Amino acid sequence: MSTANILFAQEVVFRGKITDRNGKPLPGTTIQQKGTNFATFSANDGTFRFTAKQIQPILIFSKPGFETIEKSVNGSEFIEVILPQLEGSSGQTKRNNLNMGYYLWKENNISSSVSAINISDISFSGSQLTTILDQLPGVNVRTQSGQPGSFFTTSVRGTESVLSNEPLFVVDGIILNAGINMQASLSSIDPLSYLNPNDIKNVTILKDASAAAIYGSQGANGVILVETKSGDNKPFQVNFRGQSGVQFPIKKTNYLNAGQYIDLLNESLLAADMGEISFINPTENVQWSDELLNTGITNDYGISVSGAGDKSKFYISGNLNHNIGVLGHSNFNNGGILFKGQNSITTWLNLKASVNYARAKQSSTINSLNQLHSNPYVIAQSYPPLNNETIANTPLLSQYYGNNNAVELIEQNDQENTGNRYTANFEISAKISQDLTFVTAITGDYSENFQSSIVYYPVNQDSYLQQNILQNRSGDSYNWYINNFLKLQKQTGNHNFIILGGVSENFNKITEYYFYEGFENLFPAEGNSLSFSGNNSRRVNAFFIQSNYVFDNKFDVLTSFRREKILRQTGTDLFGLFPSFSAGYWLLKNENNVSNQIISGIKLKAGWGISGAESFNSLFYSFADASSGHPLLNFFMPNNSYVETFQENARWEISEEWNIGWLTYLLNDDLMLEFNYFDRLRSNVALPQYNNPNENYQAYLLNTGRVNNSGWEFRLNYLKSIGDLNMFFSFDIQSSQNRFLGTNDSFQGDILYNAFGATSSTPISILAAGEEIGAFVGFVYDGIFQSVEEVGLANSMNGDPNVWYQDEGTSPGDIRFKDIDQNGIIDENDLTVLGGPNPDFTYGLNLRMTYKNYDFAMVFDGSHGNEIYNLNKLWGNATGGAGNRTVDMLSRWNLNNASEILPRVHFEDLNLNNRPHSEMIEDGNYLRLNSIDFGYTFSKKNKNKKIRIYISAKNIVAFSSYSGDYPVVGYQKGYTNLTGIDYGWYPSATTLLVGIQIDL
Repeated sequence: MSTANILFAQEVVFRGKITDRNGKPLPGTTIQQKGTNFATFSANDGTFRFTAKQIQPILIFSKPGFETIEKSVNGSEFIEVILPQLEGSSGQTKRNNLNMGYYLWKENNISSSVSAINISDISFSGSQLTTILDQLPGVNVRTQSGQPGSFFTTSVRGTESVLSNEPLFVVDGIILNAGINMQASLSSIDPLSYLNPNDIKNVTILKDASAAAIYGSQGANGVILVETKSGDNKPFQVNFRGQSGVQFPIKKTNYLNAGQYIDLLNESLLAADMGEISFINPTENVQWSDELLNTGITNDYGISVSGAGDKSKFYISGNLNHNIGVLGHSNFNNGGILFKGQNSITTWLNLKASVNYARAKQSSTINSLNQLHSNPYVIAQSYPPLNNETIANTPLLSQYYGNNNAVELIEQNDQENTGNRYTANFEISAKISQDLTFVTAITGDYSENFQSSIVYYPVNQDSYLQQNILQNRSGDSYNWYINNFLKLQKQTGNHNFIILGGVSENFNKITEYYFYEGFENLFPAEGNSLSFSGNNSRRVNAFFIQSNYVFDNKFDVLTSFRREKILRQTGTDLFGLFPSFSAGYWLLKNENNVSNQIISGIKLKAGWGISGAESFNSLFYSFADASSGHPLLNFFMPNNSYVETFQENARWEISEEWNIGWLTYLLNDDLMLEFNYFDRLRSNVALPQYNNPNENYQAYLLNTGRVNNSGWEFRLNYLKSIGDLNMFFSFDIQSSQNRFLGTNDSFQGDILYNAFGATSSTPISILAAGEEIGAFVGFVYDGIFQSVEEVGLANSMNGDPNVWYQDEGTSPGDIRFKDIDQNGIIDENDLTVLGGPNPDFTYGLNLRMTYKNYDFAMVFDGSHGNEIYNLNKLWGNATGGAGNRTVDMLSRWNLNNASEILPRVHFEDLNLNNRPHSEMIEDGNYLRLNSIDFGYTFSKKNKNKKIRIYISAKNIVAFSSYSGDYPVVGYQKGYTNLTGIDYGWYPSATTLLVGIQIDL
């Protein structure tokens, strides 16, 4: 028998004692043989007896609140182990190290604004990335809509840019959303939806510039570092998670029934001297929105296999997700596989690798802001509550609604988005000496996207013809990064420091192809197709250095510097310098772990830094088949020289930030309080300029804006165990206020935006000096004219009998708008700021409890001080046209009801009562019960094997005075100026789940 076999064949009994640094016994400490499932616990006096299957095993000693130690034992008769306690951890569950991007560092020795969360700290039932991020202080997450697979937007400490507010996401060292991004119209699938939530281990966010400046031109909006699981120190483990559930629309606005609708329509026609119309069957009632809604279904399954030996470990996982939305013909399917491995080739050489493939497919009914007026859900709500036969046989209605209803619109207007993503990361670290390590990391990210859609337009003899279009789009992008750096880490006496320096290179390229084809002979056969493409690339070279120094675990200071150079495919190269520092000092610290302390730790900290944000795309379109008079080109782009591009020499947006704060531990560290105040100045903010004298450009960007954003964050954590009851409670509240400071002389005027994010004669938001980004604008509602005399008095205010206050057709029952400039005429000069989407503060509350084998968790969040622009009122409370209305319109003004709230109906709406005005602005405050989890665990004596069943509810209820369907309003990526505007895109849904977790 070989020597190796002899070493593993015998059982050896080891005895010892475990204490802290003061000699105090540590009962309940886990002792496990590395690479096996064999484990035991220390007794009340700290002693232990352990039987190992090896003469010279490596034993792992671990206990919550203390550092984990691995110790090689060689047959000693008695083993003495001292576990150092984590600073500030006698009560609070603290992570030993936090991810700083290029290295790990002790949390209590970090004075930059950094927050981190372990998945096990927030949910027993697993969480989507959005749920995780929403529980980090200073982070705000909004889903674009309730449509399965739709984008979500993330902001860290508010917004301070028009185009660039998304933080940088780094998953296992792979940057997922940097550089030149694909057009939002093509990349309809969120890149982060490819991430399997079951793989997430923890999330760290670098919030202030002192921490994020190491990422240079990509760090101004914060950096979110996601670490996935890599396997435990166990020889073999299998984990399975499966859950299924149903979804229901949270709320549905009530619309008029057929009888009420007919009364309103005839009243509207009579007011316009058009005469009443009669119906074949006025008693019928069809609520078309009900025809579109159904019960959604969600299924999510994941399995992972992991294992470890003395020198290596691996982790393999796969997942499948299928989600059918609550609106017909909308679904989302995704899945993927991840492999991670780690091997210590020698005592000085270590290799890590991860490879991931993910695929997603989305069938969508609502794709972008540009489909607002073809949104089937909006159409369904305002569609006459009559059957198709009645509409077809009523000339007035058939003229407006053709032969299609909202259900047919969904069935005909179909879009499918398919994406594949491949990521890989390879890292080699070589230990040159005991303190010096050289690291080479190569990461790659390749994605391909396909989009196919057919857009039908209703056609009959009375409606104008629009081209029916088949659209096929495809694109691919790839990024690769190479990082080479040296890391010196050393501890000498009371001095502990790390210094790293290195170089980084990134190459990024994107290509897109567009193909449009008209059909059904609406245009001549020749020339009814159009194709064009675009591509761009750039390379970034960087040098960086960072140091972190700690003295006696009381004083710490971090400094970093990064220099970047961008080499572009077109335009000039760009250089940037990004320095930062932070420092902190513990005024009071429980170094000796003294019990029964009311105040056990107080730390003061401050930081400063400069970081950047990329706001340009630089994607050029070159027409492959476009000539003057081309039918489809004229349809899509009336000016055939149109090129949509950003300024090729655009600069980075630059953010300079100060952060100061304090950290306090109370009640033997059971209670933790943290406060931070920050102030940011963003310069070179990119703004669209629409009057470029070069006719080849309809719009381009100027880096000319300045924005100030300041605010504060407060966090409270409480952790307590009483017998078998374990409790964790956290509360966070944060505020950020931005102000647009103005532009330089190269920019002309304020920017007004309409409902599509473009300039318009009827704007709803503005970017102007002194106002917050995306401030709402409109006319001020000033009551309702109740008599002919009131209308005449208003018309006489300007002194010209041939000029009307509002319109020649203004009559009693119409809205009176306020004359802001007091010239006696209501025009564009009377537009004014009506409110804004940014809250005074947002907050969140997280409660978790376990009692024996039971677990329970609740999550609340809320917002206060923001407004919502309820554009649903544009059609729901419209005073003109033939569409259906909400039941609110039963209280409209008429001869029998002198309403001061809702105006009269008039088919032609001569007074333009439906223009955006202050009555469409509503209080956006809400308190939401976001999730509830309840579970029970069947466990065996082997703590690594268990079965858990659970029930869960998500997005349960929001308490709010908002009259719309849901007060948590999202927005489309790239349209920060339209935050807080409710388009009624897609119904939000409550999800009910049942699930099972199996660990073997």
